[in-house]
Amino acid sequence: MNNVSLVGRLTADLDLKKTSSGTSYVKFSLAVDKELSRERRELLEASNKATADFPRIAAYGKIAETIEKYLSKGSLISLTGAVRTDTYDGKNGDKVFMTEINARRIRFLESKKQFDIGTDKETIEIEVHDDIPF
Repeated sequence: MNNVSLVGRLTADLDLKKTSSGTSYVKFSLAVDKELSRERRELLEASNKATADFPRIAAYGKIAETIEKYLSKGSLISLTGAVRTDTYDGKNGDKVFMTEINARRIRFLESKKQFDIGTDKETIEIEVHDDIPF
């Protein structure tokens, strides 16, 4: 089973784009804190080393349109999705391996007061059941 669950913060504002077939999409990184002891975290911070991982995420269709509208850099979300790997030829002719997570469900974890979405729910969840265009 190919299933990934993450909680983290967007590292940048989102930029909605369209595929050649007209499907909306966004690609972004998510800052996901590493599970570290306080001592280990302090040691890494003192050494100016990362205390988070930054996986690449792709969202398509309605999910992409909704998150681009309501989220921005620093927004806290949870997501579930699937890992996708691919290769392509780099500029120097070497094979480049790419791994990203295709988001299938995203939940907004910040207070509803952060968003003007016309709902009383504390969290917003967006899920798709259609195929992702690769």
